Amino acid sequence: MAWRAWAAALLLAAAHAAAAEESSAEMYTRLGAEVEARGDYLRAVEYYRKALLFDIGYGPALNRLGHALRRLAEIYAEEAVGVYEHALRRDPANARALREQGELLIWRGELARARANLRRLEGLDPEEAGILRRALERR
Repeated sequence: MAWRAWAAALLLAAAHAAAAEESSAEMYTRLGAEVEARGDYLRAVEYYRKALLFDIGYGPALNRLGHALRRLAEIYAEEAVGVYEHALRRDPANARALREQGELLIWRGELARARANLRRLEGLDPEEAGILRRALERR
């Protein structure tokens, strides 16, 4: 008889633990959404990842994590384009910067700008131009 009470208590404790985990996943997802709404995508990513520690399959956290990471990628990609532009203003013959910026532009879907980088590269560095040409062909 005592084992039944123990088993029932164990099942009740497991149910409470599962509910607490679900609540934690929801709580961290809510916190992530709050900071994301203020544009703090890095912190939002941290919260969504914490939510997923409690429930790896929690759909809202997975969706929001994907969105926050995509926004960060867009933000950092825009910054990277600017960094390459700065490098090219300082050294217009910087073939590596031209090629890498071109690859980034391809990733962003800015194929006309990537082709312009290729035209510049063809006169500077045939090897770098070949790398960018192949990247454009794969697109």
